[in-house]
Amino acid sequence: METNVASPAIYARVSTTQQMEGTSLETQTAACQQIAEQDGQRVAPDRVLNEQASGADTDRPMLTELRRLINEGKISRIYVYSPDRLCRNPFDLMTLTEEFSAAGTQLTFVQGPSGDTSEDKLVRYILGYVGEKERAQIAERTTRGKLATARQGQMPTGTGKGLYGYVYLKDAKRREVSEFEAEIVRRIFVWALEGDSLYRIATKLNSNDIPTKGGNKWHPLTVKRILTNEAYIGVDYYGRTKTKKLRGRGRVVEQLPKEQWIRLENFSPGIVDTKTFHLVQRQLTLPKPQQNLSKTPYLLTGFITCGLCGGHVVGAQLNRRYRYYRCRATAPTSVKPASCRARYIRAEAVESIVWDKVMQVLDHPKIVLDELRKQSDGSKGDLSVELSRLRAEIRRCQDLEGRLVKLYMYGEIDDDYIRVHSGPIKLLRERYQGELQNLSNLRTQQIEAETAEADIEAYCKRIKKNLTRLDHDGKRSAFAVLNVSAVATHDQVVVKGIVPSDITTIEQTSALPHVCTLRSRWGGRLRGWKRWSSRGLLCPFLVRIRRLAGSGC
Repeated sequence: METNVASPAIYARVSTTQQMEGTSLETQTAACQQIAEQDGQRVAPDRVLNEQASGADTDRPMLTELRRLINEGKISRIYVYSPDRLCRNPFDLMTLTEEFSAAGTQLTFVQGPSGDTSEDKLVRYILGYVGEKERAQIAERTTRGKLATARQGQMPTGTGKGLYGYVYLKDAKRREVSEFEAEIVRRIFVWALEGDSLYRIATKLNSNDIPTKGGNKWHPLTVKRILTNEAYIGVDYYGRTKTKKLRGRGRVVEQLPKEQWIRLENFSPGIVDTKTFHLVQRQLTLPKPQQNLSKTPYLLTGFITCGLCGGHVVGAQLNRRYRYYRCRATAPTSVKPASCRARYIRAEAVESIVWDKVMQVLDHPKIVLDELRKQSDGSKGDLSVELSRLRAEIRRCQDLEGRLVKLYMYGEIDDDYIRVHSGPIKLLRERYQGELQNLSNLRTQQIEAETAEADIEAYCKRIKKNLTRLDHDGKRSAFAVLNVSAVATHDQVVVKGIVPSDITTIEQTSALPHVCTLRSRWGGRLRGWKRWSSRGLLCPFLVRIRRLAGSGC
């Protein structure tokens, strides 16, 4: 039970490869409890956060919960066994320690530095650097081991055990047919041969209360994976895909060339015959009949969401004559029934109001000017403080590098020592320099926006003149540039958008017919908007219109 009084907490983490290394959750928790007792702290059971997850990034359930509690001021002190238990990536480790410190939470490591001095921060960074390198080596050894196992004709442990229609025999290291699930697989292939769509097959399975391997509802994509998996004809491969981590927290799965796949013999018994399997593959490639496809244009498709449930809103035509928008959640899917009771929205009314409000904002530059002044005044101090902090951090890194060079020149340290310790410092300095450059660019744009206030009124007039001549595609392009969005019900709509400080860009792009071109131009600025929403680079406008029913909805 959570309280409003700040209390100490313990965070412990293991990955599957580390449970046998003497750093189990129990030993970590016990060591942290001992240090907490020495500090006179009592950690409540609900403040002991344990999890089994990789330390490669910070996207972990218990760590996310810990950060939430810290940001809410409910954690006074956090005990962690060692820095690599908190995070292996040195940049993430630095970010977390700074985040905890800013929230007033003291971070204590059982093994490792816990202070806030420059030397302690450097040591933590070096430990994180070493931990990241160790994690990469573990991953590389694991991959090599799995490849060696596959080349010996065995499926590597932890891969392919949960395929629907089979059970995995651990001792025999192969799959065995599960008769009930196998019968469902055969039925799926028969339905596909009869011409049923993936959606219809999933709906049939769900309506008969047949769960997936994990006990969930069937989805068309799950059905497709079964229909295209060669394991059901006794053909198994290892190494068909490769997971690649993107910059940040995302990951992407890449398909490898077939010549790199490793075929495994006698791992999965066949459930369907080869002829049936290939007939289904041909059936899946046939063009699907598309009936009642409306070619009626809908101006707000992709820019409007439901005011009741927040779901996507799409165009709908009644009696092939009247245009409406409806929430997609008002209709059932293969996975779940209808979940929204929103009424239809008359398309002409909502499109007219949204477009008129965009024009009204541009017709009243005072809205833009007032918002720019307000945001600029509120962000000058924040930017200056952040710029000063980054410059100080860069100087600190340069001082540390200089000290290492002097020690090397005096013969106090050898080549290996300076190579190990200078690398992390250099990476940290380059990180700060990159952030400083980005903020300097933002500050320059802010100054330009302030000096351009006299021209904004003229800009808005010229933009509006161009917008009045746009066709359907041109208006959608303008929506993309202004990042227009609408939240609507049958009797109310909220219109939101942003006016960029470099308004001339809209003049240059508003006549282009393709929305994707405009989005690619604005990709960089929109990324900046996510982090620096109060820096005066973008000016939001918000208008609310009630009683749409009076317009014929």
